Amino acid sequence: MVCVHGLTRRGSDFKTLALAMCNDYYVVCRDVVGCGDSDRLSNPMQYAVPQYVADMTDLVKHLGVDQVDWFGTSMGGLIGMVYAAMPNSPIRRMLINDVGPRIEPDAIKRLGSYVGQPFLSPIAPMHLIV
Repeated sequence: MVCVHGLTRRGSDFKTLALAMCNDYYVVCRDVVGCGDSDRLSNPMQYAVPQYVADMTDLVKHLGVDQVDWFGTSMGGLIGMVYAAMPNSPIRRMLINDVGPRIEPDAIKRLGSYVGQPFLSPIAPMHLIV
């Protein structure tokens, strides 16, 4: 199972879910590039869904699996929808939340007020739970 977080979040957001599912799934909760403890891109124009999908495609290839189940929150849901629509997508099942086809202007304004601010969390970073 691949769990993908929202724009201002991190993979460790899924710690409780991953612990609950780890008897039935190999659970991967990776930070999306530029978020959490991940590396940063040298070109800020690359922070977009196509780059995130390419990164997730590489991740799935690295895992060496033919199919994955996807859990995506907000941006993670958008990434999953685009990835699932690609030819020969490995996504077997998908659960998404807090995502829709349109972002209201007030929501964009609210996101702009805190995107890029430091993220403080009492939870230690979690990149992979088996």
